Amino acid sequence: MVGMAGIIGGSTGAVVTAVVIVYEMTRDYNVILPLLISVSVAYGVRRWFVRGSIYDLKLARRGHYTPESLQTNMYLLDRVRDFLRRAVVRIPVNGDWSRLNRYLMRLQRLPHVIIVDGEKVLGVIAADRVLQVDRSRSVREALERQADSKFIVVCSNDLLFDVMAQLRNSPASVVIVTANGDLKTPRQIKGVLTWGDIASSSNLPQPLLGSRAEGGGNTERL
Repeated sequence: MVGMAGIIGGSTGAVVTAVVIVYEMTRDYNVILPLLISVSVAYGVRRWFVRGSIYDLKLARRGHYTPESLQTNMYLLDRVRDFLRRAVVRIPVNGDWSRLNRYLMRLQRLPHVIIVDGEKVLGVIAADRVLQVDRSRSVREALERQADSKFIVVCSNDLLFDVMAQLRNSPASVVIVTANGDLKTPRQIKGVLTWGDIASSSNLPQPLLGSRAEGGGNTERL
């Protein structure tokens, strides 16, 4: 019975259900502890090798993505500031890449790059595009080739649910986060959020977030 509960709980992800069913069949309190250990280990091993349950895999083969997060959308109630985990680098459009090169040598994780012209934000180069930038050319050329000039500005206290709704209803794929949702100067920027950041932080598959899902934190002026 304990083995059966482990198989059911591990393969389907219904951990509590497997324990309750076996207990209802046996009416033996002594079986609860072995059940919990068996089902927990089975579930952990399955998650280690295959993230989705057998139901998720079957639906995925048909092109339907139903991640476990859909069962509890608690991450949507988090504040945007909780997802700002990448550094943000501000670079003048008339500057060069020398300081960015030294920055990349110091840190392992790629930052988001914001290209500015005085007090105006011209565009954002998402972290996943930083290595694609030809730093032998000018910053202005990178602005034209790799930077996103369309972005939305939100408050750091906004719910992720509301921000995702704004992203889906706009042509932008980049979110600039400030303290009050207002952007008058680049110095107000607290971080940058992309679909890739949301996917990596919430463990959602990128196809569920949309085709624009591509891969903020500290801000450094270069």
